[in-house]
Amino acid sequence: MDTGTGWKIPLHMSAEKGHDKCVRAMLDSGVDVDAVNSTGRTALHLAAKNGHVDVMKTLLNRMPTSTPPMNLADRHSMMRLIMTARLLCDS
Repeated sequence: MDTGTGWKIPLHMSAEKGHDKCVRAMLDSGVDVDAVNSTGRTALHLAAKNGHVDVMKTLLNRMPTSTPPMNLADRHSMMRLIMTARLLCDS
C-alpha cells in the first residue's frame, strides 16, 4: 500500500529507516545520492522526515557541492531540518 511516499529505491528505504551502514555501503558502491522517488523526494528528505541525523550527515557529506540539498528541500518544506543537519555536519 502506498503511504504517500511513492516508490523507493533501496537507498530511500534504508535512509527512511535510519540504516546508516546500509546507506554508506550503497553510496560506496555507486548509488546516486541525488536519486528521487516517484514523488520527487531524495533519501535525504526521507531521513530528515524521520529524524535520522546520522543518515542525514552521511548523505550530506556525499552530495556533490554543485547540487546543494537546500534547493531540493524547498519543494517539500524540509529546509530547516536539512539546514540543521548541515550545521551538525560542519561541527
